Amino acid sequence: GGIAYEKEEGEGLGGSGQGPEIEGAIAGREIRRWVEPGFPRSAEDLGMRDGKVRVKIWVLSSGEVVETAIIQTSNVPEFDQNASQALRKCRFESIEEQETQTGIVTFRFKAE
Repeated sequence: GGIAYEKEEGEGLGGSGQGPEIEGAIAGREIRRWVEPGFPRSAEDLGMRDGKVRVKIWVLSSGEVVETAIIQTSNVPEFDQNASQALRKCRFESIEEQETQTGIVTFRFKAE
């Protein structure tokens, strides 16, 4: 079982129309490293075929993701946790301004 992403609005990663939606101050920053969350087997076992999770992230000027917070749950705790953990491994391009920027990443998922 893999995971397929659907997008509603905005641009997907790489302009492919796939991937999460990214909003906020970080939306314009290039992604240097991207990690996709895995679709948990527990969700498939429960018969869940699709869903959405929205995660707020805090990104340092260096591009490091230093904090995440679920702002809309998928109702699958394991997927929410996978999304948060994956985002903490992601890196954005660095910026000159010494500030922490925030953004919201929306993952829409469907079991394949």
